[in-house]
Amino acid sequence: MTPSAKVCILAILIFCSVAFLLPPPNAHAASGDSDQQKNEIEKGIKQTTINIGRLKEGIKHQEEQIRETKKVELTLLTEMQDIDSRLTEQNYKIETLESRMNKQQELVFEKKAAMNEAASLMEGVQSHVTRRMQAFYKLGEFGLIHIGFSDQTLPELLSFQDSFLAMIKYDHSLIDTYRTTISELGQAIDSLRLQEDIFEELLVENLEEQEKLDGLKQEKERLLDRIRTQAKLHEKAAAEMEAAAEKLTARLQGLKEQEKRIDQGFLYNKGAHPPPVAGTI
Repeated sequence: MTPSAKVCILAILIFCSVAFLLPPPNAHAASGDSDQQKNEIEKGIKQTTINIGRLKEGIKHQEEQIRETKKVELTLLTEMQDIDSRLTEQNYKIETLESRMNKQQELVFEKKAAMNEAASLMEGVQSHVTRRMQAFYKLGEFGLIHIGFSDQTLPELLSFQDSFLAMIKYDHSLIDTYRTTISELGQAIDSLRLQEDIFEELLVENLEEQEKLDGLKQEKERLLDRIRTQAKLHEKAAAEMEAAAEKLTARLQGLKEQEKRIDQGFLYNKGAHPPPVAGTI
């Protein structure tokens, strides 16, 4: 290479170096744009950070609401379990009372049947007694005429009269027994009916209590459905906030990268720029 060529190349390199070191004609304008861009990025970083903080607070609030709804749900489930136990107890009481009332009614029916039978038997005995008494009165007392014209001897006539009177006495005793039996059966029926009335009152009270418990259970079930719906809404809101926070976090990272690029300027991509002039020295 000739000396003149070397001088030309050296001059070109010096010129390029000086040109590179000197600021361009619009350096002040470029610097102003960078400052404005940096301010915008800083504002974006600040606002994004605030928004992320708000989202985190919102997520925290939603998680607290979820925990509260879970507590309420657990309380409601415990209360409903208690109501179910009370309903089971009420059902047992009602079934027991209904069974006792059925037995009472059966006993009343049996007592009535026995009383009707005793009354029927007593009527039969009374009918026999009436016929015997009528025959006795028609026969009249034994006098000389009866003794004289009778085919039977006096002892036989007297024995017949004693037997007849004994039979009537027995019939009266039997009637008294039937009357006593009917009276006792009537008292037993009255007692059974009184007990039946008591059972019926208890049954009505237990049915009313059962109805109240059923209504309370339905109310708790509606409240439980509402609480579970609220829990799902809180979970959905928390998930949406988490997704939004992730997006904002990614955006914040991008803004910080831009800020770093502006702060470091040319040095940020050191080694990545092409050489200003190709050639060898």
